[in-house]
Amino acid sequence: MDVLALRLDHLKSRGTYVATIKTWLQETQVNGRLVSRGDLHLFVAEGPTEAIDALLVQFETEPVDTNARGERCIDKFYDVVGREPRESVLLKPGFTDMHLLNDTMLEKLVLEEWGVPKDWLTTARSTSRTKRFLAWKEQAKVARKQDRRRTAQVRDETKQKQREAKRQKTESAADSKKEDKTT
Repeated sequence: MDVLALRLDHLKSRGTYVATIKTWLQETQVNGRLVSRGDLHLFVAEGPTEAIDALLVQFETEPVDTNARGERCIDKFYDVVGREPRESVLLKPGFTDMHLLNDTMLEKLVLEEWGVPKDWLTTARSTSRTKRFLAWKEQAKVARKQDRRRTAQVRDETKQKQREAKRQKTESAADSKKEDKTT
């Protein structure tokens, strides 16, 4: 028996996301909770080790959310906050989706009732976005910078070639005039 906590970055289509997770949990016979408080979305699952492994594979390989075009997509922006073996079942059977209004209720549910270690909740709260999203954003920033650098380099090379062609044309015209004067 394992317990797993995932920090989800965002839920573009919450209804689709919840329905998909509910289906996955039923297929793998895992109990789960999705709790939201402001920008924090924490998914806690409890079940047999093999079922938790299967659930993680589904997160990596199957569409769970929708993108900006309304197409189903795989959620790449989640962090595994923690995973550990557990002796007894603390989550009630099934799946529950909750929106909480205050941090006290979040801590009471997650820490006391669901038995999640406090450092997992602290880790989940440590940034406004998931680490995967922040890494992706940084990679995209570097790629844009490299693309701008390549574009500028091509532009500069083109300008240099144009200048060189113009200079050669001017020189050949000047050479022609010199030849005309000498003859």
